[in-house]
Amino acid sequence: MGADLVLIACRQPIWADGSPIVEWSDEVETIVRERLSAIEPDDLDVMVEETFPFWEEEPDATNITTTVGAAREAVESIGSRMTVAMRFGDDHPWLVTGGTSWGDNPSDEFHAISLLSETGIFDAPFEPRT
Repeated sequence: MGADLVLIACRQPIWADGSPIVEWSDEVETIVRERLSAIEPDDLDVMVEETFPFWEEEPDATNITTTVGAAREAVESIGSRMTVAMRFGDDHPWLVTGGTSWGDNPSDEFHAISLLSETGIFDAPFEPRT
């Protein structure tokens, strides 16, 4: 038995004009917090309930803060050695990370991108507030 190659992807956050968000800002954080506050537990699939059990309850300050941290980590990791932005045939870029795994997370960003993939908070374009 050997290590497996494991990849995970989530949509890269983009602005309404289609330009990718590549830097974290107060404006991005505000939008992420608003989207997380609107999530209902029934909107998430079984993987979130098993992998991220804090989302079994209504969104609260703790799980929103945890997920905002994951969002910031994912955005700040774009272009790093372990996270790449790619396009798979549609116009929306994706963030991809992974590597070989013996049952552990194959990269530092794997958990963050997995959570963001499940919550879907990056799926729709961000409307600028200013």
